[in-house]
Amino acid sequence: MVPALHFRYEHTAHHTHTNLIGQDSELIPMPATFPAYFWYLSGLPYWASNGLGILRRSIGKLTGEEIGFIPTAWRRRVIWESRVLLVLYAAAGLAIATGAYALLFYWVIPLLLGQPVMRFIRMTEHVGCAHERDPARNTRSTRVAWPWQFLAWNMNFHGEHHLSPLVPFHALPALNRLLQGQIPVRKGYIGGHREIWGSLRSGKGPVC
Repeated sequence: MVPALHFRYEHTAHHTHTNLIGQDSELIPMPATFPAYFWYLSGLPYWASNGLGILRRSIGKLTGEEIGFIPTAWRRRVIWESRVLLVLYAAAGLAIATGAYALLFYWVIPLLLGQPVMRFIRMTEHVGCAHERDPARNTRSTRVAWPWQFLAWNMNFHGEHHLSPLVPFHALPALNRLLQGQIPVRKGYIGGHREIWGSLRSGKGPVC
């Protein structure tokens, strides 16, 4: 449900201004409470934000933030991308309503079930980290079992990815070894969430 062209520029802004308030287009705010933490993990805010974003752009409206990271020459294409996606999603919804249940069971339901897992992983990357430009402070890397690492395309080495975004995914473990601890590595995704939980309990600032 992420428009590819829009994502290209949004994610570029994320890498340019990682975890900087008001500049990082993908910044996930530190939840103020545990209910807010679990609300984000549900994936519902993600679906609402993306769905409303597609609708808004389909009628030609870009936010100030989007105007900031989408080059002028590409804004019209981003708007048309949303319009095309809106038509495709409407067609998919109609197909499901008229009996194309394969779309429901092999696309919609996996998306809904997978998104909380994705949110769980995404939160460990930057939430609760410092709002500054140092990748060792604004991003977490995590040490995970090889099946997770394989499925994540080595993106558990997220600090390394942000330090050198042009390094291909398969070379991130080697970059981690080369840096010899310059990017702190947490123990597992649970380790990252423990830091977030601790910050929620204490009300203290960044823990990265």
